[in-house]
Amino acid sequence: MKDEILKSFLSTFVSQHGLEQIDEAQVFERFVNFSIVSKLYPREIDLEYLSTGGRDDLALDGIAIIVNGNIIKNEEEIDFLRERNGTLDVTFALIQSKSSANFKVEQVSHFICGVKSFFDESSSIPENESIKHLRGIKEKVYQHSIDFERIPELQLFFVTTGKWKEPEQIVERVRRELCELNQKSLFRNEVHFPFITIVRICPAAFSTALAPVYLHPGSFVTVYSSTRDFHPWDWPYLSLLRV
Repeated sequence: MKDEILKSFLSTFVSQHGLEQIDEAQVFERFVNFSIVSKLYPREIDLEYLSTGGRDDLALDGIAIIVNGNIIKNEEEIDFLRERNGTLDVTFALIQSKSSANFKVEQVSHFICGVKSFFDESSSIPENESIKHLRGIKEKVYQHSIDFERIPELQLFFVTTGKWKEPEQIVERVRRELCELNQKSLFRNEVHFPFITIVRICPAAFSTALAPVYLHPGSFVTVYSSTRDFHPWDWPYLSLLRV
């Protein structure tokens, strides 16, 4: 990773979360998972539970299943929320992160393939224990579709430190692959694919206005600041903006 300021943030993140025993790529995965999921769930987060990356991970580095405002860790919690609230409001967040500066078509393709496999009734691809556990929760959710307050939402995130230039090859592959996923009618939203890049803004930006960042409409940019000190509960360092 070439960005020294981002490396400094990662170093602080390592210290605050006791991640000294894992490599930089794994730290970056957890950093991204935390930053994205905390936007959907602004409470204390179990980093290791969110992190699914490793061998047989379906190219999914992070998964959060949020039901009635809670990150679900076991199938029994679904029954508890059904009984307590009477309905289920569900969001699935699936994340792939790469600390490299490139958006590669094969990585994007593997991610979408993993997403599709996760929502198949059964997987023909080997899965690690974390993925299998979360698949069980996903299946439990859909077993109680009669209790849905509304059809679940699916949010996908692909994150790198590079610049998104909307290469035609990747855009067309994503459009084609997501068409099949949307035809399953499992989600209330038409699933889109936000490519996220991490961009450092100038030190004065937060004292005046955000530095201008020009991207294709509908894409995302993640901005982090090097100018303020953060308490652990003030995470994430990243702010997800839509343009």
